[in-house]
Amino acid sequence: MGKVKPWQIVVMVIAVVAVAASAYLSLSGGETVKLSNEITMVDVNSGDLFAFSVDRRHVVMPPEKNPETGKRTLLSVNKTGEGKWMLDGRELGAMLPTIEGDHKAVIDRKTGEVRVNNEKPKRGR
Repeated sequence: MGKVKPWQIVVMVIAVVAVAASAYLSLSGGETVKLSNEITMVDVNSGDLFAFSVDRRHVVMPPEKNPETGKRTLLSVNKTGEGKWMLDGRELGAMLPTIEGDHKAVIDRKTGEVRVNNEKPKRGR
């Protein structure tokens, strides 16, 4: 064990800088993730959109009850980048067959594409 060589000092300095930068990036807040506080659902028979508030006190379970008809005909829906409205794939296969009605709003039962009556959802509760 002799003297410390200059290249060894450089390696130790780089290691300390890397650890400090890593700790700063890990512990600093960074961008916060904004969680949605509502879920959009569609009536598979009529094509009406509804927005339900979700928080600690409100839970939405598909098929949700349509506030206008009182029947459980609402499933989760999302708008794609191309502007299409699509049912959640899991709900499409598992729950659509259990819902009464003609499912006129469902355009494609394989992909889950639905026709909506209005782009702006009504308030669910």
